[in-house]
Amino acid sequence: MQGVRFVAPHGVIRVGRLEGDTVIDVETAGSMGFVPTPEAWNRLANAAASSAYPLPGVRLLAPVTPRKLICVGGNYRDHLEESGVPVPAAPILFAKLSSAVTGPYDPIVLPRQEAAPISKPRLVL
Repeated sequence: MQGVRFVAPHGVIRVGRLEGDTVIDVETAGSMGFVPTPEAWNRLANAAASSAYPLPGVRLLAPVTPRKLICVGGNYRDHLEESGVPVPAAPILFAKLSSAVTGPYDPIVLPRQEAAPISKPRLVL
C-alpha cells in the first residue's frame, strides 16, 4: 500500500492511497502531511473508494512536510570508493530547507545565482 499527499482537482491538499493509476481520497492533509502512525496506515487501508481520482488528474506532493532536514553525505563507503572519492574521516553533515522537498514529478529548480553542483563532495569544517 502506498500513501500519497496530493492536490485534488478542487485545489485542496489531501491524503490518499495510490492504487495503480487511481488515488483513493482518504482525508484532508494536516500541516505535517502524512504522518505514518499505525492509526494513519489503518485509515488508509480501510478507506472506502467513495472518492477517487485518476492519477493524471491530481498533482502528487511529497508525502510529508518536514520542519528541518539534517542530511549525511558520503555515508556509503562502496559508492565513495567506486566514485574515486576519499572516505572522509568524519561524517559530512549538512542541512536542507524544507522548501527543498518536492513532489515526485516536480522539477528541481536550481536558482540562477547558484553555481552548478560540484562533481565531487568536499568536507568543509
